[in-house]
Amino acid sequence: MTLRWRQIPVCSDVTIWSEHDSDRIRVGVRWRTGATEEIIATRSQPDRTPAGAVELARRLGGVLSDEQPADGDSA
Repeated sequence: MTLRWRQIPVCSDVTIWSEHDSDRIRVGVRWRTGATEEIIATRSQPDRTPAGAVELARRLGGVLSDEQPADGDSA
């Protein structure tokens, strides 16, 4: 006897709303049954790129060629 599993989607649609200056996001879920719900969550980090990474990119941006950061070579 061979069992075959069939995946049945339970979620029809997911929409994520994000405001630029907010640390909160809204997630809208529309279920296969037609029911909907909205979840409000707090982002773990309001700034997506850590400040240290931005500072390093600015500092090395004028020193390294475009190929060097991709290769992992340093100045």
